[in-house]
Amino acid sequence: MPDPTPTPETRKSNAPTPGMTLRVYTVNPDGTVTQDTGTRRITPNNAPPPVSSRPPLCVCSRCAGHSAAP
Repeated sequence: MPDPTPTPETRKSNAPTPGMTLRVYTVNPDGTVTQDTGTRRITPNNAPPPVSSRPPLCVCSRCAGHSAAP
């Protein structure tokens, strides 16, 4: 897991960086937060997305939302 502590370089920079910020916590069945582990900053790794085993989407007129011929 990446270290969530900002480095000196990231503290000084005001430029937006690509990525995503997540708040990580545990909630009980009543909706009360029981454990809060803080904020995590996730940066992209610039690798291509993983290859999916899902077949390609159907492009027929019925599935694609096109109007079907009468």
